[in-house]
Amino acid sequence: MSATINNSHAGDSQTPLLKRSVPKPASRGHAISLLLQDCWLWEIFSALTAISATSAIILLLVFFDSSSLPNWPSIITINSAISFFAVITKLAITSAVGALISQSKMAVVPPG
Repeated sequence: MSATINNSHAGDSQTPLLKRSVPKPASRGHAISLLLQDCWLWEIFSALTAISATSAIILLLVFFDSSSLPNWPSIITINSAISFFAVITKLAITSAVGALISQSKMAVVPPG
């Protein structure tokens, strides 16, 4: 049996001592998800949704104030429309406030 001895030096270009891993370029989808996670887009969208749904409730109440019931389909009433927009408002406000609270806790508590 014969043993082979490798006499390569650090400067030898034929046998690399360390294989460097080249980072892959980020895909477009990954870049978009990082953008959505790193900025306040979701919170701004939630706040705008809450403002829009609240405005819709106000417009419904002002428009149908002191008037007869509208001729809508039987399953949709003014009460159900207002209830729907109220749920959307609560959902949007809860989403925005929850994100703000969690981010403020991350700023106070040090990692590790």
